[in-house]
Amino acid sequence: MVVLETNKLNKFYQNNEIKISVLKNISLQFTSHEFCGIVGPSGSGKTTLLYVLSGLEKPSSGDISIFNKKWNEYSLLDIQNIRKKDISFIFQFYNLLPNLTVFENIEIVMMISENYNLDKITEVLEWVGMSKFKDLYPNQLSGGMQQRVAIARALVNHPKIIFADEPTGNLDYQNGLDIMNLLQKIYLEQNITIIMVTHNIDNLKFCSRKISLLDGMVKNDEKNSV
Repeated sequence: MVVLETNKLNKFYQNNEIKISVLKNISLQFTSHEFCGIVGPSGSGKTTLLYVLSGLEKPSSGDISIFNKKWNEYSLLDIQNIRKKDISFIFQFYNLLPNLTVFENIEIVMMISENYNLDKITEVLEWVGMSKFKDLYPNQLSGGMQQRVAIARALVNHPKIIFADEPTGNLDYQNGLDIMNLLQKIYLEQNITIIMVTHNIDNLKFCSRKISLLDGMVKNDEKNSV
């Protein structure tokens, strides 16, 4: 089933009389339960594509449909509900709230979504291997541990799509490998679509699909055995 689709998507920025094209005529479909890795050299448009797909930025032209409806056809309330329950994000720098414990960083997501479930918080912390550290604060954790908490936070409402922006970009090799194994486990066991931007070509071996961008255009799009 198609959960996200673009049709002739373009994104440009205007600086006085200079028009800078970042995404050019991109048409893609993303289905439920796939792990898609998006790669490309610096400046290829991969992060912009992720932000436009997720609704964080608006396209300059073309259409984006999520859950069979165009982003611009949803009401503001609908968009808020989608962001609370149906999609979530994992970022390179974790974005944990420093004054909250591990448990509280996940708890606040459930409170915002109005879907509070204490057992679910405990479950996701166990699932990512962080239940023993639930009372610690982010500055008491390593980078790899903080990213595991960020993944638990992204998982707790069981979204349909997770958008991951360079999830291993701030980690050393072993921690990066651990995080990729965890993301692959989510894909295989949780029936969630993951759309990930990465600069690390080695991360693609964990993905079921890989898309290469060059100069804002899709250069290659192929399935991958995992």
